[in-house]
Amino acid sequence: MLGLGGIKTAKKLRERKELTDTSNDAQIQIKQDRAIAYVLDSTGSGRGWPIAGNNTTDYHRMFEGPKHGKKYEDRGSAYTHLDINNDPVGDDGADFTQNNIGNLVESDVAFQTVKVNTKIEPFSINLTDNRSYPLTLAGDVSHELELQKSAAANYTTFTNALTGDDTLYIRMNLLKEHFNDLVTILKKCTKIRPLCFDEIYFGNAKPETSITNLYANTSIKYMPKDAYATFPSGSTQHLLWQRLGVSIGGSGGVSDFPDDIFTNSLSPDQTAIADVRWVTIANVKAKAAAMGFKFRHEDQFQILSFARETIPFGNTTVDVDTFRPASSGNWKTPIQKAVLSGPSYISGLTESILDISHLGNNSNAVYSRLVGVATDANPAVLFYLHDTSRDGHPSTGTRAKLAKKAVDSSGQVGIDTITNLNADEVTISGSGSSQQLYFCQVNPPTTHSA
Repeated sequence: MLGLGGIKTAKKLRERKELTDTSNDAQIQIKQDRAIAYVLDSTGSGRGWPIAGNNTTDYHRMFEGPKHGKKYEDRGSAYTHLDINNDPVGDDGADFTQNNIGNLVESDVAFQTVKVNTKIEPFSINLTDNRSYPLTLAGDVSHELELQKSAAANYTTFTNALTGDDTLYIRMNLLKEHFNDLVTILKKCTKIRPLCFDEIYFGNAKPETSITNLYANTSIKYMPKDAYATFPSGSTQHLLWQRLGVSIGGSGGVSDFPDDIFTNSLSPDQTAIADVRWVTIANVKAKAAAMGFKFRHEDQFQILSFARETIPFGNTTVDVDTFRPASSGNWKTPIQKAVLSGPSYISGLTESILDISHLGNNSNAVYSRLVGVATDANPAVLFYLHDTSRDGHPSTGTRAKLAKKAVDSSGQVGIDTITNLNADEVTISGSGSSQQLYFCQVNPPTTHSA
C-alpha cells in the first residue's frame, strides 16, 4: 500500500511519461504560445502587462486575457449604429426585441495586454445613427498584422496594417467578476415596469414633454391644448421629432395655432411666436405605439379660452388678445396652485389683469393680456392620465383618485369627496360659492414580476 506521498509520486511519473516522445526522450510539449503584447514607447523599449507606459492613461486594471481569441466587429464606417437597425416590435403587447449587435469575427490572436482603449463616439440628435455608448478598441495592430500574414501580402499592405483600423472594435471577454456584478444588480430587481416612450434616448435627446415661452415679455408659459411639447424652431427637440417622423405643428407658419395670437402682438412677441413649434399628444402616443413602446403622460393644466376683445384707449379703442381661465378652450398653462373655484365664488372676485405685451409706457395700450381673478382661483383643471401599459387600455378602470375638500369664504372646511378618474383626459370644474383644495393620487405604472 502506498502512502499519500507515494500516490503523488506515482501521479507525477504518469504525467511525465505522457510528455515523452517516441524515442523515449523526455521533452516539454508546448500546446499554445501565449505572448505578452508589447509596444515601443519613446525610449525605444518594450513593455507588457501590467507595466504602464503612460502614467496618465495606462494605470487601469482593464486587460485582454489570453484564454480566448479576440472578437472583432467591423462597423464598416465610423458611427454606424448596427445594433438598432430595423429592430422588430413585439406583437400584441409582447416585449420589444432587439437584433443581434453586429457581426462578430473571432480572431486567432490570443494574448495578454493592457493596450485596450475605450472611446465614446460623438453623438447628437442630428446624427441618430451614432453610437451613444463606449467602444472598446484594440490599442495594438495585432489583428491587422494577422490578416496580412498570408503569402499574398506585400510590403505595402503590411505597412498599412501597422497603422491599425479604427473601424474595428473588440468585445471584451466577460470575467467572472463582471458577471457577478451584473447578477447582483439583477437579483435586487423584483419588479419590472414597461419602458415608456419618454424615457428613451435617441442620440442625446429623449421625447419628453417641454414648454417654451410663447411670448417674449412674460414668464407664463402657454401652449395649445392638444400639445404634448412645444420647443423653438431648429432646437434639439425639433430635430428629434423630425427624425422620429412626428408631425410638427407651426411648420406651416403662425396660422397653425388654434387662434390668431400673432397679428395683434408686438414685434418681439411676434418673433417668439413665429419660432414656436409643437407636437400633439395624439401623434406622440401613436408614434410610441408604432415603435413598440408604452406611453405614459401624467400632468395637470389650467384651461384657457381666447378671444379678441375691444378696450378703450384714450379717445379710441384697441383690439386686445385676451386669455381667460375657463372650463373649455384651445389653450393651457401649467397649474400653479392646487385650487378649484366655483363659478359663484369667482363672480364675487375682482378681475386681475396681467399684461403680456403693451405699447410704450401706457399699460392701457395692451395688445395681449391674461385676464383672470385671484391667482389661486381656477375654474377647472385638466388632468392627463395616459398609460398604455395597463391591461385592456383604453377601456381599463381607475387611472387616479381625486380627493376634494371645499373651503368657503368664511373659512369653513367641508368633508372630503373622492372621485375615480377613468379616462385619458379628465376636466374637473369647480362648483358653488366655495374654493376646493384637491389632491390627485395617480395609480402607479403596471409592473411585472422579475
